[in-house]
Amino acid sequence: MHIGSEMSLKLPGKSWFGTGNNEAAMIRTQNQQVMVRIVLALLGASYLAAHAPHIIPHFQFVAVSLTLYIVFNLLCLPWIKKKPAHTLRLLLAPIFDVYLSAMAMWLDGGIVSPYYIIFLIIIVGNGVRFGNIMLLYSQTLSLLALAGVGMVTVYSLQQPIDWLYLLAQVMGVILVPGYAYLLGKKLEKARHIRYRAEQETVGLLDASPIPACTFEAGDNDKLYVRYANPAMSKLFDKADEDIEGGQVEQLAIAEDSAIIRDGCRKVLQCANHNTAHRFDIRYRAHDGQLHSLMCQANAIRWRGRLLGLCLITDVTENERLHEQLERAHRQDYMNSLLAGLTHDFRNVLTNIIGNAEVMQMDAKDKALADKLGLIIQAGERSSEMITHLMHMARKKKTARKLIQLQDTLHATINLARLKLPENISLECTIDDNIPPILGLSAQIDQVMLNLVENAAQAISGSGKIKITIAQDMQHSLAEASLPAIRITLEDNGCGIKQEDMQHIFDSFWTTREKNGGSGLGLTMVKRIVGWHHGEINIESTAGKGTSVCIVLPPASNADKTGKKTTPKAEPATPPASQTAIQAWRVLLVDDEPDVLRVHQLMLEHIGLSVICANDGHTALQILDQQSEEIDLVMTDFHMPQMDGLEMTRRIRKTRPQLPVLMVTAFSEDERLRDASITDFSILEKPVNTERMTAHITTIQQATKQ
Repeated sequence: MHIGSEMSLKLPGKSWFGTGNNEAAMIRTQNQQVMVRIVLALLGASYLAAHAPHIIPHFQFVAVSLTLYIVFNLLCLPWIKKKPAHTLRLLLAPIFDVYLSAMAMWLDGGIVSPYYIIFLIIIVGNGVRFGNIMLLYSQTLSLLALAGVGMVTVYSLQQPIDWLYLLAQVMGVILVPGYAYLLGKKLEKARHIRYRAEQETVGLLDASPIPACTFEAGDNDKLYVRYANPAMSKLFDKADEDIEGGQVEQLAIAEDSAIIRDGCRKVLQCANHNTAHRFDIRYRAHDGQLHSLMCQANAIRWRGRLLGLCLITDVTENERLHEQLERAHRQDYMNSLLAGLTHDFRNVLTNIIGNAEVMQMDAKDKALADKLGLIIQAGERSSEMITHLMHMARKKKTARKLIQLQDTLHATINLARLKLPENISLECTIDDNIPPILGLSAQIDQVMLNLVENAAQAISGSGKIKITIAQDMQHSLAEASLPAIRITLEDNGCGIKQEDMQHIFDSFWTTREKNGGSGLGLTMVKRIVGWHHGEINIESTAGKGTSVCIVLPPASNADKTGKKTTPKAEPATPPASQTAIQAWRVLLVDDEPDVLRVHQLMLEHIGLSVICANDGHTALQILDQQSEEIDLVMTDFHMPQMDGLEMTRRIRKTRPQLPVLMVTAFSEDERLRDASITDFSILEKPVNTERMTAHITTIQQATKQ
């Protein structure tokens, strides 16, 4: 049986305080009431001993009654702890209270004793503490006790009854508790409404898909979780009873425990400001995945207690999508930046190669001519590397060529050795019998230069880099008659931490941000190796060094399309035409003065006369003035104000048959491929004399036909 408001303290279902908090409050309150009863009983006995006229003849009876009352209350202490809402005890307590009060009233002079007021205290007290049922029960006991005292006054004490005074007492016992009864009904209704509101609030949180928990400060100033809704249990993959009762630090990884502890404590300390606090933590699930959690906490009052309410949102997926979007934006930025750098760098290479060729043509010293040839060769290789960078950034397909690794890597590794500081030695062993591969030498050079640079940056003080290029018949990429090619690079640098190994190929991820690391080197290496149908494996131990192993298939196994092909080594540049070039007059257009000068020297050297213009508008003016004297327009594609394509469209309106040779660093530009006019030739930068001669000769032959 649940009586009155005492049982309203015990909410069915979950409590925001956690299991047992309401029951503990009931036990504590009732224990205090028992002690108050005992103290008041002893004080009342002292008063009677000093003032009651009839206590001496009945002293033994009074002592026994007082002893029974105290013993009953002392027995209530363990009884309350075991069963705080036991019905029998709740019914017996008012009987003992009323009996002892009636006995004191009898001993103190009967119906006129001021002890009458105790009945009102008993009635109202039980009504306030336990509800209206206990009020009516105590009121009935008090009326019976008052009637008994009246009879004792008449028949035992031989005193006349003041009926008007007795009527006032009876009315007081009825009306005062009656008012308390009505007040109690209103309070009980308010408590019921509050109870329903609390239950609905808890129900909403239980049904909410948003993980939520409450927390409060314990006696030891630590913060404990008191309630966790089902969504909370699902997020942390724990039963609610495993979360409730634990400290708030259990909701975060060890590195973020201080963040959640300080954030929750700040909420409770700023409770009067009604301010929400937001903080971010991380939590590692049972599968090892790290979740990013956004927490928003507020302080609330719940049944007179200060609690914190924390709502948690898992933003792991949002952060992943944001990171992908940011990576895509950075990739677009890098592609645009690379395109601009390619254009500018090819102009520089055009200047270098052109001037070197002009000097080589005029050189009488063979040794000097050979050195200039090396400059031209280096420029051509640099141009090829830039082209492949552009293709990788834009994911363009590039035709593979048959290459001998030992030929290209000897020069590349020697170049890398020259760039190393004196405290780092580079050893290289290359097997001269390794088979050729299908690929691009510029990309392989780029891989080796990048790996050597990474190894050098990982070495502090003196160190050693060892490169081995050998045959591998045991690898799965090898054929029955042809071995795979294994490239191994080892260093004794600082190595890579185990937890960082999973990120080494991620774009823009680097451990050397402060030293200018871009996070693109190994990403590019992996792409190049994959493009060559090879495999790459990196092993590293922090503090001991790193080993990089790349395995490439031999040429006959490199084409994975399933077609049988017999690869041929392609020449570095197309052969020059054997036909003599005609002495045309060329209108040369370029906004770069250095490039314009170099191209002019090259054209004049092969026997052509040149008129120069540094922009499209000037070129059109020259054409208007000397239209019939111009045999060929050779123009740059990218120019300010008017580019080569727009200039060509305008030329076609007046000179539809005039040949145009478009010089560009962007032969794959969408505008060139999708242009409505296609009757122009394209010459890629950097330009050398041989390719320029070949293109112009082809144009001249086409005009004759």
